Order: sequence, then C-alpha cells, then structure tokens
Amino acid sequence: MRAKQVTALMMAATLAVTGNGVTAFAEPVANVEAGDAATEALNVETTEEVETAAEVEVTEDSEDVTKSAQQDASSDVTVETKTSATTVKAGATVTVTTTVKGDKLTNGTLTVKSYELIATKSTVDTTIATSADGTFVFAPEKDTTYKVKAVFTHASEKNEYYAEKALDAFTIEAASIATNRLHVPEVTTISNKDGAALNTTAAPEVTAALETANKLDEAYGKWTVKDEAVTTATKEIVFTFTATDGVYTIDNSDTAAVETDKTYEKTVSVKVVQLATGVSIEDENGPISTTVEMATTDKKALTAKVAAGSGSDTVSNAKVTWTSSDSSKVKVTATGDNEAVITAVSKTEAGKEVTITATTTDGTQKVGEIKVAVKEGINADSISFDSKLPEITYEGAGDLEDYYKDYVAALNKKTTIGTYSIKDTSETIDSVGGVDKTSTVASLKTNTENSQTIKNGLTIVFTLSDDAGLTPVDGKTKWDTKTVEKTYDVVINRAVINRDASAVTGKLESSYAAGAKLSEMDCQHFFRQIFLGYFPDIVQAFDTPGRNVYGDDYTSLHNPIVLSSVLLVYGMFHSTRILF
Repeated sequence: MRAKQVTALMMAATLAVTGNGVTAFAEPVANVEAGDAATEALNVETTEEVETAAEVEVTEDSEDVTKSAQQDASSDVTVETKTSATTVKAGATVTVTTTVKGDKLTNGTLTVKSYELIATKSTVDTTIATSADGTFVFAPEKDTTYKVKAVFTHASEKNEYYAEKALDAFTIEAASIATNRLHVPEVTTISNKDGAALNTTAAPEVTAALETANKLDEAYGKWTVKDEAVTTATKEIVFTFTATDGVYTIDNSDTAAVETDKTYEKTVSVKVVQLATGVSIEDENGPISTTVEMATTDKKALTAKVAAGSGSDTVSNAKVTWTSSDSSKVKVTATGDNEAVITAVSKTEAGKEVTITATTTDGTQKVGEIKVAVKEGINADSISFDSKLPEITYEGAGDLEDYYKDYVAALNKKTTIGTYSIKDTSETIDSVGGVDKTSTVASLKTNTENSQTIKNGLTIVFTLSDDAGLTPVDGKTKWDTKTVEKTYDVVINRAVINRDASAVTGKLESSYAAGAKLSEMDCQHFFRQIFLGYFPDIVQAFDTPGRNVYGDDYTSLHNPIVLSSVLLVYGMFHSTRILF
C-alpha cells in the first residue's frame, strides 16, 4: 500500500516554468502519517527519486525548447551597428561592425553565440554571412536591404535568444566595368540544318556559349545575340553585352569593338557547317526511284547525293557509309567519299530484294536507300566464238553464207541457250574468184597469189533464247539487246583458173588483150587441182589393187588405166612449162 502511495507521489509531481524560462518543481504533497519514522525515511528516499526523475524530464523538455523558435531578447539587449559607407559603387564593398549592450550581458545571464548578416530581397530573407565578432565585409546590391542578427545563449537555460538591427539603406551608384573583364561567348562553328539563314539563338553551339558566358558575367549584365540571323555568306555573329541598368557602365578596353555606356558589341567569326538534310542515290542515268534489276556478275556504279537544304549547294561533309542488307546477294564497295560500286553476286528470290543504304557521317544520320533484284546473268564474253573462221576453197560463184552454213550448224549443236547465224553482208564471190561488196566494205583487189583475204568478210551473230531464263550482262563485249556478234576476215583459196584471157585473175601480163596467147601456164597449179581433187580415189585404188582392174568405169581413177593417163598428162604439162 505504501509503495502505491510513493508512486502516486511521484506521479503527482508537477512542473512549473517561470516567465524567464527557468524550470522548477512544484512542492510535493506529503501523504504519510506523522511520527512514522519508517514512513519519513521512505518519504525522503522517494523525494530524492522523484527529484531525479523530474530532472530527467526537465532536460528532455529543455531540448524541445531549444529546437523551437528563438526568443526575442530585444527588450533586454541592444544591438548597435556601424557602416563604413551607405553610398557605394556597384560591386564595391562596405564594412559593418556590431556591438551589443544589456544588463543580462553584463551579469553573464546571456552570452553572444554568433552574428548573422541577412539580406532581404523581394520579401525573402537570406543569411549571406556569419561572424563571431560581428564584423562583415560585403558588396551591397541594388534593391536589397540588410540587417544584423545577434544570437545569445542563456547561462542556465537551453533556450536561445536573439536581437536584430536593420542597417541603413544603401545607395548603389553605377560602376564602370572594363570590357576585358567580360567573357565573350566562345563559338567557332555553327551547324546549319536549314541551308538558308541561320537562327543563331537556336543553334546548339551558340546556346551553350551564351549560357557559359552569362554564368561568368551575371553580376554585371547579360550577353545576347544582336542579330538572330547569320547568313552563310557573312559567317559572323555579333554578341552584345548589356550592363545592368543603373548598376554598371561599360568601360571599353577593346578598341576593335563597339560600345556605349550600357552596351558592348563583339563580332565573332564562325565556320558554318552545312549539315545534311537528306540523301539520294544515283547511277549514270540520274536518281534511282525504282528497283534496280541486275544479273549475276553485273556491276553498277552509284553516287550518293547529300542535300544541304534549300539555300546551299553542298554540305560541309558529304561523306557517307555504304551497307548492303545481304552481301551474299549484292556486294557494295566504297570507291570514294560518296561513291560506290555494287556487284550482283547471286540470284535473289522474288519479293526479297537487297537494300543498299548510304548514311551520312556528319552526325545527322540521314539515309538514302535503293532496292536491288538479281537475276541469273550471262556475260557477253562467255559466248563462244572461234578466233578465226576456217578458210574456204573457191569452187564457183555464190554468197559467202553458202560456204559457212555447215560451220554455223556445227556451232548450234554446241549450245542450248541460243542460236548462231550469219549476218547478211551482201558479199559474194564472182565467177572468177573476185569479191562483190557493198559500199561499206572496200573492194578486194585481185591477189597475184593463190589465196586472198576478204577484210571484215563475214559476221556471225549469237542470239540469246527467250526461254533460256538468262539476262544479258555486258563484258568487254557488249550485248545488243539479246544479241552479240563477231566479224571475221575470210580467207579464200582459188580452186581453178578460167582460161578466158579476158577474165583470168591469175598472173597475166598487162599487155595481153583478149584472146592473147598465154605466155605462161601454171601447170603445177592445174595438176594440183586435178590430182588433189581425185586424191581419195587414188588412195582407194592403191588400197584395193585388184578391184575394177577390168571394170567398166573408165572415168574413175579406181581404174589403173585412167590413173596412168592422169600421171602421163601431168608429166606432159610439166615438161611443156619447162620448155617454155
């Protein structure tokens, strides 16, 4: 029961705070019987415990008070200030000293903790400096008021007290700022995306340069661009610095610039970088707007035209990079800053064209694209033509074509993708081995030898079949649509000599007229034609000596009698030539 009474005594203890912030306990109420020694002893012990507990609680409350707003001590303390000047040039400094007086400072109840210099601008208070002795050195600003705040601590309390003193208003006179102290915006290049007049305020390079300069010179004024448009012809920017009105004036230390009392102009030369606005891809025929069709092994030269906007002819950087969406089908190889060659490697499937892309390298990432479809191709150089035609032996007048029909037929047996044919040249061999030609081919002069050559005498044409499924591809030899041709010189060997003196094309003396006696007879040539003409029969006669020895065919050299006659005639003519 007594324990409960002691607890009640402790709970009943009340705290009272005096007006000066000193905290004290209320007198505890005795609740024990008089004369009870044990109770008195317990009461003393309990009182000590209550006082200890109360002291702990008071300490915690004191900390809460410290965290609360400071208490105004202006009725007990006086703050006095002294300012070195109240009229100053902009940017100039003044010195403020502070002293405090009061009885509570004298008896030690209050002690100065620190001093604060507070600036008030647009009703907003900002502590701009602190001091231990109340001395401040600062540059007053226009449209700003100042005050000094002294902060005190109490000797026995946890609370803080303060007292303030407003400074006299400052008169700020305009100061002179030398232009060499200013920071002209640094910009050397401007990226032009439009190609015509430049809006420099929107150019990233100018924006960044202005921001940097204004951070450095914001205490004195502001940098701007005088003319928002800079043409590609002038390539110059005029920056203007305007001093803060009524605070600073311009003191020009740059004789090359333009200045007034309030402004300073500086012209900066810049390099205008013309950025790409688009890319188109062209070939030898101009811009490519449709799918390019190629055949395997075919090549095509491409050029990327990089546009620089409506007001400029060329970009500063016209270089592009080339890529192929499938190099196994179409390969692209750069041959210059904006040139390339594409090579058709293999056939593409329908609807799966290869994309060739040209991308700018000036940071704009502009692209131009074309589509390429590849078909199976045949190169003109792969068409088989013999290096020369077989020589022909004259046997009678007629078209050259008649002499090469079998040769062309043999060529056609070797191909399945087209047809060989002879191009009509209207060239014929006359009755005596001469050549009749059109006006496009020079007439052949009669040769005194046994053979003669017709220059550009015959043209053989190969025509690609429509069913071959191949696309003509030019090589060193060019296709004419689906045909390719080769023209040959034709060599003709004369087989006989016409005995009519007026038409003889062999070795004739120019003095002999028609019907004149032959002064020379080419017996060897005559025999060669007869002997070689019948050579197969002669061989057969010797291979079968018993055959037709007594046969009825007296005109055949199968007959030994006929053979011996031929040999005899040859000997006679040969002897005659020797005699004459």
